[in-house]
Amino acid sequence: MKKRKRLSASALRLWAAVLMVGIVAASLVTYAWFYNRRQLYMVTQIAAPSTLALKGPGQTTIEQLDLSDIKLNDGTQYTVDYVFCVTGTGVSSYLLELAHTTNIPFTYTIYKTEQKNESDGTGTWLTYTVGGTTYHYQKGNQVLGNYINQGSDHLADNTKHEAAYDQYPANYVQKNAEPLYFLCNEITSTTAAFADYYILELTWNAADADTAARYAKETDLVYLMAENSTTTG
Repeated sequence: MKKRKRLSASALRLWAAVLMVGIVAASLVTYAWFYNRRQLYMVTQIAAPSTLALKGPGQTTIEQLDLSDIKLNDGTQYTVDYVFCVTGTGVSSYLLELAHTTNIPFTYTIYKTEQKNESDGTGTWLTYTVGGTTYHYQKGNQVLGNYINQGSDHLADNTKHEAAYDQYPANYVQKNAEPLYFLCNEITSTTAAFADYYILELTWNAADADTAARYAKETDLVYLMAENSTTTG
C-alpha cells in the first residue's frame, strides 16, 4: 500500500482551475503564460459556474497540488499519482481538460476512482489522511479523450498558440513551451449533488538512464480544469 502525504483541511480559495507547477525552473516565456492566466478552455466557451469545483481528497478545498516530490533520479520511482475530485450541483454533464507543457517527457493519464474508508487489501491503493480521517483510492477505468492540438511529433502544433500567448510570435516560443490540451469525453453526472473522484497519473520512461541528467532542471506547467457543459433547472 502506498502512503500519501497528510493534507491540511485549511487551504486557500480555489481558482477556476487547479494549478500544479513542476520541478525547478522554466523559461521566461512559459512563466509569462502562467502569470498572465491565459484562458485555457479551447472547445467550449462556457464560464465555469459556482456550482462546479475541483477539490482534493475528502473534498478538501485546494488551490494547487504539489508536484515537487517527483524525483527523476530516484532509480525506483517512475510513476506518481494525485487524487482530485469534481464536485457540483445542478450540473448534468461536464468536461475535464488537462493542459501541460512538454519540457519533461511525462505521460499523463486520468483514471476514475472511488473514495473508500478502507481498502480491500488487493492491488495498489493511494491513502490520504484529511482532518484525522483516512481515505483510500484505487485506479479504475481510464478517462478517455483526445489531445486537440497535438502534431505528428507528439508536441503541440500552433493551432492554439494565440490562446496561450496572444499575438506573441509562435516562432519565438520554444516548442516545448507550447501547451498541449487534452480534452476528456463528456462526463455525465448521475446525482443532483455529486463528487466524482479521479487519479491523475504521471509516468516517465524507466529505461531511459539519462532522464535525470537531461530533465532534472526543467519545469512543466500543468493545469486541470472542469468545465460545465450543460446545466439543469
